[in-house]
Amino acid sequence: MVSNILIFFVASPLQVIASSMIAKDIIHKKKLSKPKCILICYKPKLQEIVSDPIWDNTLYIPWPRYEPLPGFFGVSKRLLSNIELVGKTIEKKTNIYCFSATYDNEAVNYFINYLKKNSTNCSFSLIPDGTLNLIRYPQSLISRILKILRFFRLLYSRNLRYTFYSGDRLGADSDLVKSIYVIPGLRTEYNPAKVIQLKPFFSTKVIKPDQKKRAIIIGQPLTGYKLIDRQGLMHISREIGEWSYIHDIDEVFYKPHPKDKEENLFEEGYKLLSAEVLVENFLSNNYFDYVIGVHSSVLIFAKQLYGNQIEVISFGLDKLKLKNQSLKIKLYNLYNELGIIIR
Repeated sequence: MVSNILIFFVASPLQVIASSMIAKDIIHKKKLSKPKCILICYKPKLQEIVSDPIWDNTLYIPWPRYEPLPGFFGVSKRLLSNIELVGKTIEKKTNIYCFSATYDNEAVNYFINYLKKNSTNCSFSLIPDGTLNLIRYPQSLISRILKILRFFRLLYSRNLRYTFYSGDRLGADSDLVKSIYVIPGLRTEYNPAKVIQLKPFFSTKVIKPDQKKRAIIIGQPLTGYKLIDRQGLMHISREIGEWSYIHDIDEVFYKPHPKDKEENLFEEGYKLLSAEVLVENFLSNNYFDYVIGVHSSVLIFAKQLYGNQIEVISFGLDKLKLKNQSLKIKLYNLYNELGIIIR
């Protein structure tokens, strides 16, 4: 008898939550009988927020480029080790449904050939990655040429065969990808026939505990990524402070971005959360009247989570120096569509 396995590769809390929804949707629509559901995390802390009983296995596999195994060919060793770890969960005569936010990077791509070889049938889909799905990302000629070098990993192991495809680097244009899941309200440039919109993440367990007004500010490496100069940053930070004072906010929390050593938007008097805190998980368990940021994907997540219970506000979006102006226009349209306030 042929069994069914759903395998999800995730690298963020948003993807963990979306994967649970997608898995349930697939099982219901395809009427799969007792499929095995496997969640593969590229960050160890993601395992801490996995609570949905739908998952039969939750595995942590290190990112090969950042955590290679010791010795020569450390990246190749790690790739092979990851494949072997996942391979232990796959039975013979299996239909495999594979899900990832991208199939371009080497951490996921080498699984394509392996899963095809070790299954009766295998399909591939894209899962949401926030604002990354707003525009297409064509592969440059140089990028495609450099990827040819990945072919030579076959000399190390036959299980390390890279799968090449053209078009969008996520794999959206490729025949390999059969469906593309996106968060509600997101208008994409993908083939409409492939796009499937998820239902809102709205959670009824997030309840206002008392009469205090609470806000949380989502930090981003704005100056570090050269998206704004110091003067512009100070203007946004001052604007948020004045707004908080006018609206009588009792408590203001600040969540720094892990890659923002300068703690952009942080001011004295804010309650500083650890950079290690998974903000999506924190929002899922703590009520805030306001979620504030600039253009973080957390704003979109918060709107999906809380619905119209609260206000989600973007400050200073007009001041960002984005290389792709089309992305800025799409952000404006998306925020208006979702009901995120732009100031």
